[in-house]
Amino acid sequence: MFILLFLLLVLGVPSGFIYLAYWFPKKLGYIRLGRILSSTLFSVFALVIAYISLEDEFFTKGDANELLLEQNIVLHDNFALKDNESTSGIGDSYQKFILEISAKDKARIISEIKNSSNFRTLETPAANDVNFSLLTNSKYKSGVFSEDYETEYSYKRVFFKFIRKDYAPTYRVVSISKGLNELTFELY
Repeated sequence: MFILLFLLLVLGVPSGFIYLAYWFPKKLGYIRLGRILSSTLFSVFALVIAYISLEDEFFTKGDANELLLEQNIVLHDNFALKDNESTSGIGDSYQKFILEISAKDKARIISEIKNSSNFRTLETPAANDVNFSLLTNSKYKSGVFSEDYETEYSYKRVFFKFIRKDYAPTYRVVSISKGLNELTFELY
């Protein structure tokens, strides 16, 4: 039942608008105008659907830089976008991309993570888990929370951005691989 309603909304509403864009001018005697309006409206809906379904193909290095800059990570050297995948639904989204970065950028970012005031090492208890107990404190119910830590295979910077009460926060994880010159960004 839900799928039928969804298809009706996704296909029926645009089809109705396209038909009305043709029908009204036709009734007034402007058949050519109706064809132009309905063709233009069809093209707009087709482009929107194509953009939504091919969103991963439109992801650029500039988009990657912008997302990393929000976590105070700047790449000075050239990098390559190895992989990008994203999914989204109503009120939910996920994006993951992997960048091949230079050894110089990798060393600088690892140094920034290690020298941050909230850095935890492997020896720190629960270093593989974000300290979610801090998030239950009332003072962390708004604003930004970040934490840097080391795991067996990577250095991580975790970022929480609270939007407002009763809304899911933005949760981002940047991982720098210890063995490879790769940076992985995940947005939940």
